Amino acid sequence: MTGLRVKGDPIPAPPQAGEGQLRLVTSLRSTGLLGGLRPATTMYVDAELEKAAPAGAVAPADPGTS
Repeated sequence: MTGLRVKGDPIPAPPQAGEGQLRLVTSLRSTGLLGGLRPATTMYVDAELEKAAPAGAVAPADPGTS
């Protein structure tokens, strides 16, 4: 893992040839009794792979980040 980010934090540079990255997206809970039912903030977990992975499909951008 190389870092945790939320909206507004700088995005890591794209991987160079022979490198690989993994980006996981989750959400933080809201506060209050029913806070677990409503996400408050999108969180991004960035990681570098030990070796490049084969190219595959790319998910669309999170509409909440633009």
